[in-house]
Amino acid sequence: MGGLDHIALICSSFESLDFYGKLGFKERTRFMRQYDTVVFMDGCGISLEMFIDGRHPDRASSPENNGLRHICLVADDFEGTAKTFGVTEFKTNFFGKRCFFINDPDGQPVEIRE
Repeated sequence: MGGLDHIALICSSFESLDFYGKLGFKERTRFMRQYDTVVFMDGCGISLEMFIDGRHPDRASSPENNGLRHICLVADDFEGTAKTFGVTEFKTNFFGKRCFFINDPDGQPVEIRE
């Protein structure tokens, strides 16, 4: 394997683009199709392939579905990112690093790590 190319997310609205934009992702390419819009965003050394289509069911969270649980991003400015999202309490991960979780507009958990 040569590495991770992208992570694909199904999003119910363009609000997700603003959310991931606050995390440092920038739109690279947009494809308009009859049934959805696909937007590629780059940031944090990875690409997100965002399928904008409000016809999908909500994300199951209790209990969680098998499969992708969350994505984790390393913040260049941990405290600044926490402030942007109104987070004041932090956890410590398995490796002793501070982290916190936020949810994107569709409920996908995103871990932010220092």
